Amino acid sequence: MKQQWKIAVGVIVVCIGLFVVWKELSRKKQATDVKGGRRREVAVAVETASVTKGNIKEILWLTGSLRARSKYNVAPKVPGRLEKLAVDIGDRVRRGDLIAQLDDDEYIQQVQQAKAELALAHASVV
Repeated sequence: MKQQWKIAVGVIVVCIGLFVVWKELSRKKQATDVKGGRRREVAVAVETASVTKGNIKEILWLTGSLRARSKYNVAPKVPGRLEKLAVDIGDRVRRGDLIAQLDDDEYIQQVQQAKAELALAHASVV
């Protein structure tokens, strides 16, 4: 069985080699022109330029995915409407940094209402 595989691979390699030689010969044949019973080479347009000295810039285009070393979910202790966002995704933050500010109008009103009710309770007791 191994001998048959070796023969099959050898035949395929020989066929590919013959195909490459055939394509090269046909390309050379197309590059010549028969005129007046004799062959002559067909002229090929070529662009020339003078030699200049300059810098070579190496540019690499790479693709990939980045993963953070650590990931945290940030959630407020109280619900509310977001008023101000102080950071963007990917910014570094430290303990105590302001990340976002919630609308506190509702909470201020609740505190004022509680103070008024407390004052009313003190007034009714006296």
